[in-house]
Amino acid sequence: MAFGSIMDGVSPEGLGTYIQGATPVLITLLQNPNEHPLVKDSTAWTIGRMCMYHPFAIQPEALPQLVESLKQLLGSPSPHICQMGAIAIHNLGAAFESAPSNGESNGLSPFFQPLLEALIAAADREDALESNIRVDAYEAVNRLIQNAAPDVSPVVAAMVPHIIEKLKASFSMQVLTAEDREHQHGLQGLLCGVLQCCSLKLGAEVAPFGDEMLQCYLAVFNVKNAIAHEDAYLAVGALADALEDGFMKYFPTIYPVILSGLQRTEEWQGCKTTVNILGDVCRALGKNLLNQCDEIVRALLTALSDNNLHRNVKPHLLSVFHDLAIAIGGNFERYLHQVMQTILAAASVAIPDEDDEEAIEYLQELRVSVLEAFTGILQGMVEDRKQLALVQYLPSVLNFLERISQDPNRTDELIKEACGVIGDVAWALGPHFRQYAGSPIITEFIKEGKEGGVASQKAASWAEEKVTLVLGAPMG
Repeated sequence: MAFGSIMDGVSPEGLGTYIQGATPVLITLLQNPNEHPLVKDSTAWTIGRMCMYHPFAIQPEALPQLVESLKQLLGSPSPHICQMGAIAIHNLGAAFESAPSNGESNGLSPFFQPLLEALIAAADREDALESNIRVDAYEAVNRLIQNAAPDVSPVVAAMVPHIIEKLKASFSMQVLTAEDREHQHGLQGLLCGVLQCCSLKLGAEVAPFGDEMLQCYLAVFNVKNAIAHEDAYLAVGALADALEDGFMKYFPTIYPVILSGLQRTEEWQGCKTTVNILGDVCRALGKNLLNQCDEIVRALLTALSDNNLHRNVKPHLLSVFHDLAIAIGGNFERYLHQVMQTILAAASVAIPDEDDEEAIEYLQELRVSVLEAFTGILQGMVEDRKQLALVQYLPSVLNFLERISQDPNRTDELIKEACGVIGDVAWALGPHFRQYAGSPIITEFIKEGKEGGVASQKAASWAEEKVTLVLGAPMG
């Protein structure tokens, strides 16, 4: 435990030699059938910490034995030791997010299938509800899938029907108590989460399973559990991302569910998830959404005008106009006036208490979403050469940028979005922006963006290039 405790805070250079020396010892402790359970428990925890903080200090030649040992933990009669094994595998899988790959493979590939099978078996244990085994096992499955290399995609594809069958079977589980019902809904949410990861990993290859997936998600929407609904919404969004315009065959079926989620503003977390899924659907379907746009825009504006709606949802509602406008292009013109009024009203929001950190954070997020929405509308209108309809809003946008410049709490993300808007406006509106292009606010944002993070620097360079073209001379 002492060794595991120092993993956080010490550099890989400082601990690397010790981890390499300790790994065989730890593996021996795990594999010894006569070792005390408390020792195995703390050993598994320590390995999990090693995998979390210093995974690449573990020598490649030690990995097969280490993985085999962690697999064996999942079959331990002790629920807590099993849980520690699942967490360690999760952390090991997470390490491969940034691991170097060898073409179509990575260091995880040789162990991918046996680890998946062992984790799913652990989630099916009779005592899987103890020590959070089921949740940790499925979260480890998701992490392995997320960071899997292309060469194990067939393994992921082969697992999908198995997970679908588990989800189908969950609806006929014996439920005698409220606690049983809660566990049933929890399992359904976890299985939706696995299918979500499979869709994102497989992309268009998930198409053969789309019909059954959607039927399962619709069945989840019919149960009364907000958390399960949220997981099902996320799985629908992943399916839309994966299939792109192929998702259109499912849209008539899922559209009423999305609309209902937008309208249930009292369930704000579910409403927020629905809004995000609507963004996925917009990106997937593009102009195929045109027939439903009147109703969608009306639902979004109604939600934004609801004074009882939790404020955390509003930035997401505004941001989805970005996706919708890009999806339908110049057809967004029919909604322009009403939506811009709403966006500019959000831009005028201020916080009464400058010491309220949560309010400050919310205001930054709201302002980012205002800029995102305006950028998306501008880009969508450019597609059909209707961008001049936005010229009338330039003074208001410049006023908004000035207010941001006076905010001492402005974040790097907000500066990046502001530079993006400046560049997009200069690019799209050209001479119509010239009277504003040389203003001190524009110059100051570009200067500040160049001093920010990588994304801000890129946005500032884009803005400077486009503003320079508008002015016809380099910026001062």
